[in-house]
Amino acid sequence: MSTESSPIDALPDATPSRLAQATRAAGTVTRGLAFWTGITLAFAQVPLFAVGVTSTDPTLLVALLVANLAAFALGSDYRA
Repeated sequence: MSTESSPIDALPDATPSRLAQATRAAGTVTRGLAFWTGITLAFAQVPLFAVGVTSTDPTLLVALLVANLAAFALGSDYRA
């Protein structure tokens, strides 16, 4: 019986670890949620403009725009 290891044993493991797979999956979910949140916030602003809420409370408008831009920035790499 030989004590030498085979050349296959010397190769690094090509399969990603479960932690790397979980991290990649969490990143995909986060990008997807951010992307769709950005789209939803864009449509949610239209009724606020129509009712006039944003003209009486400009802070709300700025907060919604910042949240919308942040969501689109986080979700920009999302591929459905």
